Amino acid sequence: MFFILFFSFLTDFVLSSLVIKQPANLLIKPEEEKEARLDCYHGNNDYPYMLWYQHKSAAGGRRTMELIGYLHYENPNLEKNFIARFNFTGHSKGQAQLVISNINLTDSAEYFCAASQHNVSQSVLITQWPPYISIRTRGSAEMHCYQNDTDYEYLYWYRQLRGKGLQLMVTLVVGNANFEQEFKTGFQAKTSKDKQWSLMIPGVEQKDEAVYLCAASLHGAVANLRYITDSWI
Repeated sequence: MFFILFFSFLTDFVLSSLVIKQPANLLIKPEEEKEARLDCYHGNNDYPYMLWYQHKSAAGGRRTMELIGYLHYENPNLEKNFIARFNFTGHSKGQAQLVISNINLTDSAEYFCAASQHNVSQSVLITQWPPYISIRTRGSAEMHCYQNDTDYEYLYWYRQLRGKGLQLMVTLVVGNANFEQEFKTGFQAKTSKDKQWSLMIPGVEQKDEAVYLCAASLHGAVANLRYITDSWI
């Protein structure tokens, strides 16, 4: 007997004034159930595109985020890798579902939804590493992100404390790091090479325990971020 765990690590998050709600987790027995349904809701008419992502382990201990597709009003658009068994139902401005048919072990992953005011012109894959960091107090921590297929200029780091919403930490544009007021001390950020950016915490404290997420955007509108992944400390 084996199980597949579906876990949405952004269960109730805020980007600007937009709030998205989705279930915390879903445990499926493939030998008993052949279909999984994950709900997503935001109810904001200004965001006609609802996007779904799959976040799972990759080679070398890294984790990848891949776009499954998007729902525009009631019209689903799936990426080619997901057309066979994945689908979207509902409405992109309200309640919608990701439906996975004939589930199997390869579907074990984290899934989450996002909303956008603009169309997704291309699929994107962002790799972040390491997935988890365990370190002593006052030690240093460093995490990295890389745009596999895109070269967006606006790069971000977010922090999510347990039970809290997302906090924007820093925006990097053309190598220049602009920290939010709360994060101006105790954190560093840089772009180390083409399409790669990093976040450093020189002296880790207990209050730094959180999920750290990176994102990339074609434009500078923070509320319209579409590509997000995470590291745990």
